[in-house]
Amino acid sequence: MNLRQLEIFLAVADLQSFVKASARLCIAQSAVSIAIRKLETELDLKLFNRNNKRVELTDEGEVLRRHAQNIMSQAEQAKLELAEMNDLKRGEVRLGVPAMLASYYFSPYLVDFNTCYPNIKITIIDEGTRLIRQHLEQGEIDMGIISLDEPQEDLASHPIIHEEMLLCLHREHPWAKRRSISFAELEDRPLILYREGYFLREVVNRMCRQYGLEPRISFEVNLVHVMKKLVLSGLGVSFCLNSVLKEEKQLVGIPFKPRLELNFGIAWKKNNYLSRANKAFINFMLSHPQ
Repeated sequence: MNLRQLEIFLAVADLQSFVKASARLCIAQSAVSIAIRKLETELDLKLFNRNNKRVELTDEGEVLRRHAQNIMSQAEQAKLELAEMNDLKRGEVRLGVPAMLASYYFSPYLVDFNTCYPNIKITIIDEGTRLIRQHLEQGEIDMGIISLDEPQEDLASHPIIHEEMLLCLHREHPWAKRRSISFAELEDRPLILYREGYFLREVVNRMCRQYGLEPRISFEVNLVHVMKKLVLSGLGVSFCLNSVLKEEKQLVGIPFKPRLELNFGIAWKKNNYLSRANKAFINFMLSHPQ
């Protein structure tokens, strides 16, 4: 049983005539008869009582008509929804974004994208870059913002963000007026770090290994505003991106020497299908730099 057979069956049932059904469907009367005969054979049921004047449904035919009407209605609804998605009138973007980037970089993108595509639903998953990679690999999200400084064997990506990692200090800290600082100078300093799995924590871990340092961790956090409050309380120093400090007058960011530059991109699993909504989001980001 297929949709075309059901379409022919409903035409005959509605018009009570093979001749009128063939005219409505623009096919030969013989094709209508063959389709109905095959359907009855497949179901092993008699669907119509035929006489010289008209064609009437049997009890079994009435049952099939009720189900066929529902099936054809659902098929039409599916076509409509897919057409709307094709025209970007519907759709969903599931995006993994690190917390710091979500707060200080992506809000303008999301607002502007929603203005252009108000019917596309955007779901933001706020995680560290390590978990975002796992979500991508497991198909739990469509796309994610990841660090491009790591291997990407199973992922395709486009670079979108270039930022510098800075040492975050209270403006009254003795180092606050310095033009730069060496990572090695952080030995034995109380550090306020993001949890394992967050991209800045991974950079700090890598630099500690490079300089042979054992970090003195005073606090581990996963929220930017908590990190700021702890630094402002004089409980240690931390790390941040330059964009985080633009509106924070009580904190300063000191560049490292050599500079610690970070590259981020929007990524998705290679060979995976990307919906039109996801492609629209990628194209929007690439054509609307902040």
